[in-house]
Amino acid sequence: MKMTPKQLVSWTLAIGFALLLGFAGVCLSYDVWIADFPRLRAFLNVDSKLIPVLIILIIALLPPTFVVFLLPSSRERVEFSFLGMKLKGPAVPPVLWALIFLASAFFLVVVRRYVL
Repeated sequence: MKMTPKQLVSWTLAIGFALLLGFAGVCLSYDVWIADFPRLRAFLNVDSKLIPVLIILIIALLPPTFVVFLLPSSRERVEFSFLGMKLKGPAVPPVLWALIFLASAFFLVVVRRYVL
């Protein structure tokens, strides 16, 4: 069975979300069983610098995922050269994803530090 990139992303997100919900359910059940909520107390006392970093990473993941996996034009004979390297064929989508991710993360960090 051949999977398209869109199907792979859909299945990965569906399975990951199901596993996350299952794990959260087990942790919550255990906390109710022992009548104490140490994970909730630890989660609410998270370092204040962690939240902006997570937000920047999540926002930086969106553009490359959209461009590489969801646009059909990114799967059709894409060729480009970057820093003297010529890329074409199946190597292009992962490299393109990494380059767009690094560029968008760098942009978000610069905007957060110098503009906001």
